[in-house]
Amino acid sequence: MARVLAFAVAMVLVGCGARSGLPIEEERDDAGPSTPPVDARCRGGDLGPYDVLVDAPGIARATSDGQVWIAGGVFNAGLASVSRDGGEVQLHAEEEPVINGLLARGERAFWLTVGFGDTTGELRALRGSVRSLASGLRHPDSLHFVDNEFYFAVGTNSGSLRDEGLGAIVRVNERGGSRRTLVDALGLPVAIAVGPTRVYWVDARRGQVGAVSRAGGGSEILLEGLRRPRDIQVFSGGVYVADNETVWRMGLAGEAPETVVAFDDEIESLRVTDIGVFAGLRDRSANTRVVFAAMDGSAPRLVEEDARFPIEDETRIYWTVGEIRGGVIRGACKALFAAR
Repeated sequence: MARVLAFAVAMVLVGCGARSGLPIEEERDDAGPSTPPVDARCRGGDLGPYDVLVDAPGIARATSDGQVWIAGGVFNAGLASVSRDGGEVQLHAEEEPVINGLLARGERAFWLTVGFGDTTGELRALRGSVRSLASGLRHPDSLHFVDNEFYFAVGTNSGSLRDEGLGAIVRVNERGGSRRTLVDALGLPVAIAVGPTRVYWVDARRGQVGAVSRAGGGSEILLEGLRRPRDIQVFSGGVYVADNETVWRMGLAGEAPETVVAFDDEIESLRVTDIGVFAGLRDRSANTRVVFAAMDGSAPRLVEEDARFPIEDETRIYWTVGEIRGGVIRGACKALFAAR
């Protein structure tokens, strides 16, 4: 039976304001985005300040083997990568019609394109050259790759009630071609996460969290009554859900939902790590920032203003500062946040 969340649950953490967290230098007219002053450099495992990797032609969306992968944020944008230590940006694909759900494995990259019509989206792969693995997709997003299978949502981007019931979770074989719909008739499944045996989704239109077997069949609604779910992640035996300003955690079977952290603005993106929760927030004026909340119950802290989409590799966190059309990609050692 679906569990209805009681929003009177006591918050573990209190909201974080734009002025809280790591200190930020005052910006000068001739300066790029400000850098919090930290004494040691972040090299060879030492703690250090935020590193500017590159002026990016888009948003940092994935990491793999020391590379940060960049997806252009506008129509006919490109796919690029840059070393985690900075340097020259390498362009891999041009004129990709709105890249969603980018992920990378070694020198290979996979992504979803929205296209210019309702069913013109594709799952595409970079394996030396670019090729299509699946086409005819309706607004696909939230790409995952587990055990040689791709999982993603379709029907993820529509404000029209005429599209109610057109959302679905889809599985495609690594080689493409073989496609299976695991669950359909969803409202607006804006994000998914893949667990050991099930795929989880958040439905922004219906305010629900659902799950379905990775083999298909046996779907169920785990939580309902959410205000505005935007992101979901499976981490360390739990399912983390970003709902409006709150991050919830529940078991893999949907049991014991509890509040992890509450911010003071809407959560746009979520990244749960071994040291805590990084989140991209958006306020009512569409201003963005990235914040960090440790798992010890301490107050959330500001990472950087005008920033979005935190991602990670084994030792670092990355985010993009500036417009979605392109900005500055920054990186910092995770240990920098764990130490404070």
